Amino acid sequence: MLSLDKLSIKGFKSFVEPTDFEIKNGLTGIVGPNGCGKSNIVEAIRFGLGEVSAKQLRGKEIDDLIFNGTDNRPSWNIAEVGLFVNIDGSDLENKFQSKQLEIARKIWRGEGTNSFINGKEVRLKDIQLLFADASTSARSTSIVSQGRIGAITQAKPEDRKMVLEEAAGILGLQSRRHDAELRLKGANNNLLRVEDVIQTYEEQLAILKKQAKEAERFRNISTLIKNAEASVFFVKRNELQLILERLTEEKDKIKVKLADFQGDVSIQDQAYEDLKVKIPPMREKSYSLNSELDRLNMTVENLKQEELRFEEHKINLEHRVKQLNQDLQIEQTQFEETTSKIKTIRKDIEDLSSKEFEAENRDSNVNQSDRSLLNNISFDKKYENAVAAIFGKELLASLEPDDIYYWREHSGEQANKEFSFHCEPASKVIKAPNQVINKLNNVAIVSSKKEGLENHTKINIGQAIVDLEGNLWRWDGLFISSSYEANISTILSELKEKRLNDLKKQVLEWERILEVTVQKTEDLNQRIKTAKEELEISENNPGDIDSKRQFLLNKIKQLDDEKKLFDNKLQEQENLLESLSPPPQFHCERRHPSPLHE
Repeated sequence: MLSLDKLSIKGFKSFVEPTDFEIKNGLTGIVGPNGCGKSNIVEAIRFGLGEVSAKQLRGKEIDDLIFNGTDNRPSWNIAEVGLFVNIDGSDLENKFQSKQLEIARKIWRGEGTNSFINGKEVRLKDIQLLFADASTSARSTSIVSQGRIGAITQAKPEDRKMVLEEAAGILGLQSRRHDAELRLKGANNNLLRVEDVIQTYEEQLAILKKQAKEAERFRNISTLIKNAEASVFFVKRNELQLILERLTEEKDKIKVKLADFQGDVSIQDQAYEDLKVKIPPMREKSYSLNSELDRLNMTVENLKQEELRFEEHKINLEHRVKQLNQDLQIEQTQFEETTSKIKTIRKDIEDLSSKEFEAENRDSNVNQSDRSLLNNISFDKKYENAVAAIFGKELLASLEPDDIYYWREHSGEQANKEFSFHCEPASKVIKAPNQVINKLNNVAIVSSKKEGLENHTKINIGQAIVDLEGNLWRWDGLFISSSYEANISTILSELKEKRLNDLKKQVLEWERILEVTVQKTEDLNQRIKTAKEELEISENNPGDIDSKRQFLLNKIKQLDDEKKLFDNKLQEQENLLESLSPPPQFHCERRHPSPLHE
């Protein structure tokens, strides 16, 4: 019978330090408050007995059984539980040659567990079978935990059967039986697989037998084909030998006839040689006449092409002179317009340089070319600083849309809220276009900075107060001092300077255009003169070309008549040479037949 003598725990759950529990004969009890680790000792015993489920040991995974650390101590990466079991007098004493077994299990964080018996690594199954043979296990009924008694009493028949098997001491046999059944089932599955493999090989064997029969048939047919080809080659060889004998007989007959003709050929050869010497100079002269005719015909054709080119060139010159005259007329019109534009701009510069921008005379300038707000607003001199404070750089904005900086027409309702204090509305003392009336209706003009300080809290949303010095208070709390914005005279000077600079730049640009126009005009006059001279030359050339062409046509006619007479004579000599030419020589070549397969 097995008995537990000592329990050793290190790094398991709450047991961070190595701890040994000696279990002696009798009843051993562990007393302590809740949470001190009493249950961890029982779970360590169950883990040592071979428990593999972390849930049975109150954990989510096996790594939860390792000491996880506290605020003062780091976590561990290994946990170890050792059971010292007394086997004195049991069958295991002879097997292990020892009276005590040290059964240990180690957990490595992230790597799993290892099992040892007396320091030698074994399978976990070996430890479970060892305790199963002793009628105990990690889930044995001998380990009674909370709710265990109720679970046994209410257990199903299958669970009660396990209790009885454990009591009867056959738990190890049942475990081995389960393993044997699993191995038997695996062997059956292997047999089924072997049968499938045998069936596959039998199917392949049938296919291979069929292919072997076809290969044997192919070999027999190949032998028959080779024999038939040998017979055909033998028949063809005999036929070729008969043809060769017949050709040899014909060759002998032709040699006899050739000897008869050789006497007649010697006479004709002398006449033939004489003609061969006489005909080449005649051919050379014929070639020379042909070359001269071709040259003259080509010259005539070139004269025709030259005449067409002169005619086309004349038409192009006439069109060119006409187009150049039109371009000259356009450039002259451009010259006149540019000169007029420069005079107008220079007059504007003189007028602007001598002009004084006085606020009292603004009404006379409303319709001038500059459509900025500054050129279309009038007011008394004393309101100059107030106007500068109200608008500032907005005075330079255009009253016409220019995609850069302009006032647009106000399409909404005019704001006419009355002021609750004594003042002058800006719209009554400043004459301005409709685009800015809404802005002026919401501005109150007071006499001094003191009145502005007293009343700036009484204005409504969108309103403002400005004094005669140019200080401005806005409804949203913004205050702009009179020293921040330049006065109206400074803005007028800036506008005048900007306008003068723009006009001077325009004068320089137009003068550059005028210079280019003059250059173009001179160039067009020179080109018109050159085109007219070329046109005059083109009108005098056609007469010379006609006289040359007529002379060449007459010469071509003479050469053509001479060539016809000479060609007739040359043809007669060539016909005679052809009739005296020797017959073609026949060269017989004996070809040996290629060896044939017998």
